[in-house]
Amino acid sequence: MRIALLALAAVISTSLAKPEMHPLSDEYIEHLNNKNLPWKAGRNFDRDIPLSYLKRLLGAKTMKVRSGLKTIHHEDNGEDLPKEFDARKHWSNCKSIGVIPDQSGCSSCWAVSAAGVMSDRVCIHSNQTSQLRLSAEDLVECMVEGYGCSGGFVEQAFDFWTDHGVVSGGEYNTTGGCKAYSMPGCSHAHYDTSLPKCKDYPSPKCNKHCDKGSKLKYNEDKHMGNSSYIVEHNERQIQLEIIKNGPVVAVFGVFSDFFNYKSGES
Repeated sequence: MRIALLALAAVISTSLAKPEMHPLSDEYIEHLNNKNLPWKAGRNFDRDIPLSYLKRLLGAKTMKVRSGLKTIHHEDNGEDLPKEFDARKHWSNCKSIGVIPDQSGCSSCWAVSAAGVMSDRVCIHSNQTSQLRLSAEDLVECMVEGYGCSGGFVEQAFDFWTDHGVVSGGEYNTTGGCKAYSMPGCSHAHYDTSLPKCKDYPSPKCNKHCDKGSKLKYNEDKHMGNSSYIVEHNERQIQLEIIKNGPVVAVFGVFSDFFNYKSGES
């Protein structure tokens, strides 16, 4: 089953490998394409981009000790699953599912993806009546177990939602919620000149007040999740979870060749 990209919120977590060739060099890209891989490599980033910047895109941390979240297993009677499933079409009134947020120069993919899935599921399980957007900024700023723009744990982001609640808020410079994302979108790829180049942002301090101009009050705007859990590490179980309950967050490790991926399947 092919799942539309936006139906699966993905987070990347790993340290960069150290090949003999620079991972952004033309030599390395040519080397990859000469290996007859099922996918094609090409340039996505300028050769002179510091590897420290690429590492900053990899913000999800993995827990050495498994978190206390329960692991669920869906009953499976072996029915055929659809060849394609696009959550944007299946829950077409849930506009958050089609949003692609920009984490800017902050290693906050763990928070941005978690807040996106929280928002998607609030809408889905309200019978598509709620368009509430939950704030990635609140997670980046105030989740004690996180490290802000230095990375964080997806599992604990969902724990934070069920234990403490998350305030409302959307992307940078949006209004209507309590706490919008504080860092502007930027150009992550060498060919994109429509946005300014990315710069590293420090972790914002926890500010338990809504944005200036908002009529909401921080402590009164906390929205609580009912439950959080881990899906069994099985492709079919993940497919069943998405079809039944909506988008998920996936954390996966990458190697240096990932930054040169252009097309094809691995």
